[in-house]
Amino acid sequence: LTVADPVGPDNDTELAKAVFDCALIVAAWGNVPRLLEGRVACVLSRFDRVWCLGKTRGGDPRHPLYLPASCTFELFKGVDAWVAL
Repeated sequence: LTVADPVGPDNDTELAKAVFDCALIVAAWGNVPRLLEGRVACVLSRFDRVWCLGKTRGGDPRHPLYLPASCTFELFKGVDAWVAL
């Protein structure tokens, strides 16, 4: 990434507002740039349960653009691995 702060100063506050009343939190970013692995761990550590629509070969949650409509949610078991980073 070519910006000094790709996350931005208000991102955590906006995430907290967005998920305040959510019944289900779904991770769906596709292959994460390795530069942001620490950010992924930080965000995932804030939630007890995070779901996905399957995982990539690298263990990231799949992006819905590349999935059939028949996909179902599964627990994103990669949370523990990310938090351990």
